[in-house]
Amino acid sequence: MDKKKLKLNSKIDINYILSNYFPLIASILFFLVLGAGYVFLIDPYLDEIKLQISQDIATEKNYGVIQQQKINKLIEQREEFDKINNKELEKIDYILPKEEDIPNLFAQIEAIAKEYNLLLTSISTSNYNEKSEKGEIVKNPNSVNKILVSITLDGGSDYESLKNFLKALEFNIRLLDISSINISSDFKVYNINCITYYK
Repeated sequence: MDKKKLKLNSKIDINYILSNYFPLIASILFFLVLGAGYVFLIDPYLDEIKLQISQDIATEKNYGVIQQQKINKLIEQREEFDKINNKELEKIDYILPKEEDIPNLFAQIEAIAKEYNLLLTSISTSNYNEKSEKGEIVKNPNSVNKILVSITLDGGSDYESLKNFLKALEFNIRLLDISSINISSDFKVYNINCITYYK
């Protein structure tokens, strides 16, 4: 009989405890589950996340330093550019003109020929197109264009004058690259092909 009363009393006690203290018990269980989840799921990755964040911050700082260095370099270059006077800028336009400027080119070459007692018998220009192995025209990736200049000179067998003329072409203010020279069998006629450039 006492055993039955004890069982009944224990059931009543459990029901009484559950009904009166359920919110407290639920809260304790919730925090236990939350704590276990933190310990077993979040904590192992927390150090890795902290390390990743610190690396990202260091990368951002490094990126900022690099950008600042670039800005400083641009400021220095701008200051150097501002020091260049207009006469120097005009020289650059002579070296690499903005247009083909063929009449001026012809005048320069004729003046050099006269200086070395050579007779300019013909001069012509054409667009210079580089071709690939397949025969396709290669477009220049930058904005510099090329012109092929063909020059024919009567030299009267004066090889020294030809050498001096070629040197003068090389040091001419307008950029000229000599691509080929053909000399006639009697050493009197010189055919010279040059490449010049413009923007």
